[in-house]
Amino acid sequence: EFRRVLFRSSLSHESGRIGLLERENAAAMNACLSVLAVRIVQSFRNALSGLGINAPFYISQNDGTLMSADFVEKYPVLTFASGPTNSMRGAAFLSGLKDAVVVDIGGTTSDVGVLTQGFPREASVAVRIGGVRTNFRMPDVLSFGLGGGSHVKNDPLQVGPQSVGYEITSKALVFGGDNLTATDIAVAAGLADVGDKSRVAGLDKSL
Repeated sequence: EFRRVLFRSSLSHESGRIGLLERENAAAMNACLSVLAVRIVQSFRNALSGLGINAPFYISQNDGTLMSADFVEKYPVLTFASGPTNSMRGAAFLSGLKDAVVVDIGGTTSDVGVLTQGFPREASVAVRIGGVRTNFRMPDVLSFGLGGGSHVKNDPLQVGPQSVGYEITSKALVFGGDNLTATDIAVAAGLADVGDKSRVAGLDKSL
């Protein structure tokens, strides 16, 4: 399986849209991710099989729709930014709204996107991935470094962009850690009720 995908070609007209350099970049990225995509998809298959789950297996793509596991192996670039689009589609489902602005607040970043007829609005210009211009379908999302795990500094006041990320449950003050995070501030201000609020009771109220 590894040898088979290692030599798989990636056709630019299948990966990107009009725009020679951007489309070439999209094809190169897609080819580079092929081996990793096969490994990840196979890991999911193994996990489902191990749990005795016999059901169709789909993965979300960055326009808010679904694709089969076989399709993901061939076009892994289409999963870029699928996290925020999942949140937007979920917001549309839970709220019943078709047109709205959705803010997805994670541990490290907040992502702002627009729902249009129940689906994420697509970016109309070339998008940079890791500094590289590409032109495959991407949601029109604004990301900024503010999340639940963002570090908070008091003097001078600064929030993020550094974050404890997924380690928030061990590094934030309310969870017994020694890092002051945005979550700690929210708990101290009475805006959230997680962890041990007594650990942030002594924070300066003005902060």
